[in-house]
Amino acid sequence: MAIYVATVPLTDLSYQRRVATDTPEQMIAHLNAFVPGYEPRFSAGDWFAGKVVPPTHTGTRAGQIRFHEGYRGPMELGEKFEMYQRLQKYGLAAVEAHYHPEFGEINEKNVEQWLKFHKDTGLRVKPALNAHWDRNAEWGMLSSPYPAARKTGVEWLVRTMILADLLGEDSATVWPGIEGYKPKPGYNVAAARERFTDSVAESMDQVPGKRVSAEMKPAEPQQVIHFGQTPDGLVFAYMIERKLQDPKNREILAAGKPLVVFGPEIGHGIIEKVRPAQMFMTYAAESRLNHEHHNDAPYGEAIDWDENMGTVCANNTEESVVTNWMIGYRGLIGIDIDPAHMDTERAILNNIDAYRSTNDRMKRLDLDKLVLAANLPNHNRGYDEAMMTRNRAHPDDVGRLSPMPDWEVPASDMTLAGRPMMPLDQLITLSHRVMKA
Repeated sequence: MAIYVATVPLTDLSYQRRVATDTPEQMIAHLNAFVPGYEPRFSAGDWFAGKVVPPTHTGTRAGQIRFHEGYRGPMELGEKFEMYQRLQKYGLAAVEAHYHPEFGEINEKNVEQWLKFHKDTGLRVKPALNAHWDRNAEWGMLSSPYPAARKTGVEWLVRTMILADLLGEDSATVWPGIEGYKPKPGYNVAAARERFTDSVAESMDQVPGKRVSAEMKPAEPQQVIHFGQTPDGLVFAYMIERKLQDPKNREILAAGKPLVVFGPEIGHGIIEKVRPAQMFMTYAAESRLNHEHHNDAPYGEAIDWDENMGTVCANNTEESVVTNWMIGYRGLIGIDIDPAHMDTERAILNNIDAYRSTNDRMKRLDLDKLVLAANLPNHNRGYDEAMMTRNRAHPDDVGRLSPMPDWEVPASDMTLAGRPMMPLDQLITLSHRVMKA
């Protein structure tokens, strides 16, 4: 039953769908029109700045993890607001903040400050549900087997969605890190997934017209998180959307607009062993790519290190930049890091600089040849790697490299090696004869 009807119009994400059907020639035309004028805009998570929290909460210092206390002191909310305003001139456009009634970065105790900050600065504020830290979420919150926990989770998500609307956002973020389980015989995964999607659908029907933006992750803090893999996210969306009952929500879905969208994270893909292009395009192909979280970690890691962009696997940032060009992505580049060993402001600037400099450098590529070499790979083998090597080199050093390979205009088809096969009618006749013998 609706208790608050969302007023913020839904962002049109339908432009993304063409990425799944573009031919190489169409993609080249799109890139040549989109890339020259593209400038990234950024968001930053308030949770990784130093924060002041109740004494009973353990995360009182930025950079604190279960192995050591934080190396950086806390920051008052006013100090953080001042920092975000200084970062505006470098491209910061939004701040993300978790809702929890006691120790969320945004809640009823400080919402007036956040609203005034948003009004005075023009910086967007993007609320996200924090159900993962609360001790009552030990067995999950929205997916809990206990009705009292689920009821609380629904109330918190409803409040997060209403806060999003009051702040002018069309979606509220759900990171289901606590919605999972420790593998053991007898655990009913299917029932837990139904409870989870029931809870989200119930919340959305109480705030019709508001999107949920999900950020999937395979593991941590739970050993197995429900719908944790990238393609599972689509199952999550389908299950929720078919459960929605409010007339306004049904009307939106009937118009072909998704109500469950996604904000995938590079670090979560590393745990999942999924590349940025696969993550982003999986959701863009269904017009569901709402937001992105960027960071870095060594490939093969099973935990989410949240290192600064480009510091471990710089090709993640390169691939992300080009993937976003191909999609025509108009959303924010979300910075989600754990700057345990440096000042928060410096860390945010380093990440903005890493993405922007990569974006500018990659614009020097011959995009026509990049697309053709990557998507019609039977020709010009190794050409794209040679292009990237020169793109990464200092311009003064390119002359010391070997000459670029010759470029061959690729054909749209290839001649296959012949393989002798028995005629199909003979194969069928032979099979019948053998089976009847």
